[in-house]
Amino acid sequence: DEEERAAMELCGALEYAEVEREVQFGEGSIGIMFSGFTSFPSCRAPHGAAIAVTHVFPEGPAEANGVQCCDLITSLNGETLPSDLTKDEFFDLLAEAPRPVRIGFRART
Repeated sequence: DEEERAAMELCGALEYAEVEREVQFGEGSIGIMFSGFTSFPSCRAPHGAAIAVTHVFPEGPAEANGVQCCDLITSLNGETLPSDLTKDEFFDLLAEAPRPVRIGFRART
């Protein structure tokens, strides 16, 4: 949809930190919405990232850990995500991952 495309275009235009930061999440919702750059080929995928945070729910675990809209998701449980990973594939990986789960983020600068 147009709102998701606009968020991904914004994410593609930003600059990002060189260092990934890993955050551990327990059971339940992580408190984010995300999308994949593969769904929007016209959007630049910074640092070869496949997935970006498009929304952080207020007072959720992600917000409490400093995750922000447009942060890039770069790894899951220490494994780097491939640059061609789709949003649905990441969702499946996340759903199947044992808890607690560790997600690597690259923050915008």
